Amino acid sequence: MKYYAVALFVALALHAGVVLILVTNWSTKAPDTFRIPKHVSATLVVLPKPVTQVAPPKSDTRAADAATKKALEAAAAKKALEAAAAKKAADAAAAQLKAANEAANKALTDKKAAEALAKKQADEAAAAAAAKKKAEADKARAAEAAAATKQAAADAAKKAADDLAKQKALEIQKQQEAAVAKAAADEKAKRAADAAKKAALAAERAALEGSILDGLEAEDRQIEAQNLQATEDQANAMSYFQMIERQIMMNWSRPPSTRNGMFVGMEMHLLPNGELKDVFITAPSGDSATDLSAERAVRKVTRFEVPKDTRLFELYFRKFEIGFRPEDLKQ
Repeated sequence: MKYYAVALFVALALHAGVVLILVTNWSTKAPDTFRIPKHVSATLVVLPKPVTQVAPPKSDTRAADAATKKALEAAAAKKALEAAAAKKAADAAAAQLKAANEAANKALTDKKAAEALAKKQADEAAAAAAAKKKAEADKARAAEAAAATKQAAADAAKKAADDLAKQKALEIQKQQEAAVAKAAADEKAKRAADAAKKAALAAERAALEGSILDGLEAEDRQIEAQNLQATEDQANAMSYFQMIERQIMMNWSRPPSTRNGMFVGMEMHLLPNGELKDVFITAPSGDSATDLSAERAVRKVTRFEVPKDTRLFELYFRKFEIGFRPEDLKQ
């Protein structure tokens, strides 16, 4: 608005200057003798007969005409110059006025453009603010909805947990009641079973009381017979052990390192026909030569004397231990 006012003021000043110049130039009058009126008012008048005068010499008239023509030409030239100057000033003023108008128009256009830009920016800012406000409102509504959903989920979870706890408590109560009932039933069944067992034991005891003495007597007789048989078996086995010992002693060549009191323990494995299957040193004497000589003496026996009774052989001679302790060596 400021630029527009300045341009208008400049235009008005230029117009005023042009008008002043034109008025000043055109108000300057030429000598009356040189003005040629455009219109002549004439009235018919009857004049008296003119007095004949002597005409001036022709040479003076030509000089006057020449002077008049020259004055007229000078006035016309001056007027033309003044008109050209006025036109130039007017053109300059018009140009300045046009420039001022263009500047004013440009200022107005710029102002309108600035106002339009400001309005556009204001509209955009208002739209952005509205969009932001709407986004914030949408966000707030979404947050409220999420909070409501979360609260609903929490409430549902709490209700489900409470229902589950109640159900578990009810199940525990039912289990406890069932356990109490089962314990009572078990106790009742146990008492009945104990009573039945006691009755059965009493009946069995009564049934066995008559035969228990006979059974004990038969068992005693069987034990006695077994003891008698074992005594006989041991006696028979001892006789065979003595024969086997003699067979080994007859083949034992004791080395010089053997001393009285040394003991050599061996484990012998025999076959039913008396042949040696294997022999092991189970209790070394401390002298390897003595141990080796005792083992060699066992292996030298071709066939050992064993009982023909298979039961007695399996009982005593399939596998047995035997030991030797020399006591007859001269020191």
